[in-house]
Amino acid sequence: MRSSIQIGEEIEFMVAWIRFPGLNVEPLKQSYERISELKYIYSSGNFKAVLETDETGFVTNYEGILQEC
Repeated sequence: MRSSIQIGEEIEFMVAWIRFPGLNVEPLKQSYERISELKYIYSSGNFKAVLETDETGFVTNYEGILQEC
């Protein structure tokens, strides 16, 4: 889905968030903004991070969480 977004475009959608340990299901609004050929800004609530992908769309760097695979 991220790869279909044009550079400068943003897409928003709702997902199901499952909280542990109670297994409560809650709606969670997320967005992806494409900022270059292989970079996106992911946002959800107060959380924001830059994602870098390879040519296939696989995330190779998730700011603050995953560094170069």
